[in-house]
Amino acid sequence: MTVAASVASSAPAASASSDVCAARSLFRLAVAIPTMAVGNISSYMDVNTIIAAGRADLCLLARAHLFDPYWARHAAWMQNWPLPWPDPYRSVERYAPRFEFRFTGDK
Repeated sequence: MTVAASVASSAPAASASSDVCAARSLFRLAVAIPTMAVGNISSYMDVNTIIAAGRADLCLLARAHLFDPYWARHAAWMQNWPLPWPDPYRSVERYAPRFEFRFTGDK
């Protein structure tokens, strides 16, 4: 079995991680150069799946960070990995919002 055939046969089910194309995986396997995945990656589960499956070494996010500038910090917290706040933001540690935001698409 060739490398191309083994990469094509290991394609994930349709999801955000399926945008990480087989050609990129083939290139990564053939040349052993660190690669980045970009496009339609929005949840920490997408990032973990891509990295753990070996499809990329780094995931780049744009829209998720525009929507939530603290996306990486919130993703770490959701996985029970709280990060210490930098000194200028230390007071935010004690902040408790008065509402819980849930994006449902309804206005």
